[in-house]
Amino acid sequence: GAATLVKAVKRVEYGRDGVAPRVCLVCPTPIKEAGCLAPIFLGGEAKSHQLWDSFQQASESLECELINIGDYVQVSPIDGVHFEAKSQRTIGEVLASKLEECDRAS
Repeated sequence: GAATLVKAVKRVEYGRDGVAPRVCLVCPTPIKEAGCLAPIFLGGEAKSHQLWDSFQQASESLECELINIGDYVQVSPIDGVHFEAKSQRTIGEVLASKLEECDRAS
């Protein structure tokens, strides 16, 4: 999962000055059992709300940044898993801002 990817990135030496780049995990927005895809994702809404705790534990143990994108956007009620256009833009703006903050801090 995400922790495996973080560990892999932290092993490379291709970042600035030959050290591994900083890593920022992005916790996905919880899904909703709604709309046309509700039957496919039955039970997924409750499970998706558990992701934050898992991502938080991983970011702490792996010493990396963490963004909870669910603090900024929600999935579309049309299908419960995808984002509407406005949310896509918000995600881009949030990630750009947070990654710039991380870059300035390093």
